Amino acid sequence: MDDALLHLRFNEPDLGVLIFRTEGDCATALQHDAFLNQHAEYWLVREIMLYWKRVLKRIDLTSRSLVTLIDPGSCFVGLLAEIYVAGPHVHADGNSIRILGHSCGHSDNL
Repeated sequence: MDDALLHLRFNEPDLGVLIFRTEGDCATALQHDAFLNQHAEYWLVREIMLYWKRVLKRIDLTSRSLVTLIDPGSCFVGLLAEIYVAGPHVHADGNSIRILGHSCGHSDNL
């Protein structure tokens, strides 16, 4: 993800919106998250966590608009939940789309 963010930052100046979407099994993602937390004292796990922290800082400091797309099968849990709170959320269930504002908490049905 870090390489993709850097590529977009330097090579795609016309892009104004970054859309984050996940897919996967939430239970498996939470198991990986628990494993990292359980073994945080090991150097490799510590480096992985520090690297993820740098990626999140890069997301936070981007000049692009951030949107998280939540659809059936999304997996914004554990470490990925931090991306979810980074920007406005778009919920799509196949029949309708709801846009939830990040700071004001309102929703608009489209």
